[in-house]
Amino acid sequence: MAKKNRKLAYAILGIAAVLVILIAFGYFKITGSYTVKAFLNIYSGDVQVDHGRGWSGAVDGMDLSLNDRVRTEANSEAAIVLHESVIISMEPETEIVIQDLAKAHLKAEQPRGSTWNKFTGLAGVDGLSIETPTTVATVRGTDFGVDMDAVLVGEGTVEIEYGGEKQVIPAGRKAVIREGM
Repeated sequence: MAKKNRKLAYAILGIAAVLVILIAFGYFKITGSYTVKAFLNIYSGDVQVDHGRGWSGAVDGMDLSLNDRVRTEANSEAAIVLHESVIISMEPETEIVIQDLAKAHLKAEQPRGSTWNKFTGLAGVDGLSIETPTTVATVRGTDFGVDMDAVLVGEGTVEIEYGGEKQVIPAGRKAVIREGM
């Protein structure tokens, strides 16, 4: 008799454990929100994307991945949104390459053009670096503009690296990058 009671108790505990797991999974599935790592907003004009297979026309709202390249043509503007908390607004004739999508520190390369970058610090993102052919701009909780030869800080501070030297640029200031500095 005791053996039957023990088996029944184990069966009830097993069923209860499975129910708790299913309820917890269902709760988090319903209440949890999925954060897209990267997507594209097209404001105007012709925007191209290269997923590693050559350039093709981009579509508003399309998901982007690691190593994707995005470029705006003349008279075009777009934004790359990373983890729903970092916005890289691209001016006409700008190109961005997504280099790292880790929340610990997002990275993008900007081989040409101009961007305005808004970093909100939401969704657990710790930092953002934008690398141009001459400079690396690194931020935590700010907004800033990056051009091929300048970094303009709107809010907070931006650390730039040029020629192996680092400098912190405060809000409202602009760093102009010149050869031979």
